[in-house]
Amino acid sequence: IPGCSPGPPSGPPCGRFVIDGVATESEQKAMVAAIDEAFVELFHQGAETLLVPDSAARTRMGEEGYRLTEALLERVRSAVAAAANVSTDALFYSGSLLKRMDWPPLKDEWQLDERHDSFNAHVDKANIASYDWSALLYLNSVGEEFGGGELLFHDSDADRSVRPIGGRVVAFSSGMENLHRVMPMQWGRRYVLSMWFTCSARHRHENLIVGSSR
Repeated sequence: IPGCSPGPPSGPPCGRFVIDGVATESEQKAMVAAIDEAFVELFHQGAETLLVPDSAARTRMGEEGYRLTEALLERVRSAVAAAANVSTDALFYSGSLLKRMDWPPLKDEWQLDERHDSFNAHVDKANIASYDWSALLYLNSVGEEFGGGELLFHDSDADRSVRPIGGRVVAFSSGMENLHRVMPMQWGRRYVLSMWFTCSARHRHENLIVGSSR
């Protein structure tokens, strides 16, 4: 999509951005509490417990957690559009995921595969071709609530890491230029709200919580 999809010939440059202070400390704490409540009796796979924050999850998340997630998704969408120099009217919501990583992995009746590897390198656009921009909003901080779990980008000349800090957004174009993974956890609990955006109105996600036009 000209002027929005990253890369030549007519889009903004592929790249990545770090934006601090997107969520307040009180919002981070509220999200962590909402996630822990929502994740009761959800299955885990290795270190990961996941939930798509769509309308079907509204009761599980609670109204406060649901509305806060909605507000944060919209705030991040605006921040990503500004950082990428893209019109907010051209950037559509395409999906999101609440994720908690526990180390060591939980060993309970909800564990599906304790040995599941949650730390493989991947490219977001290889999973969903319509993704144009990816973003991660961290809800707690490495070195305080957990160890390890840094975000690692595998660039052609070197590996580059970003520290997960509560309230920080890491945004990046979703293609092969941003092959990435999470570094192995060492201890604690790591919380993140992952989200993806598309420049294609046809591929926007109508059933998630940021409204029909975004």
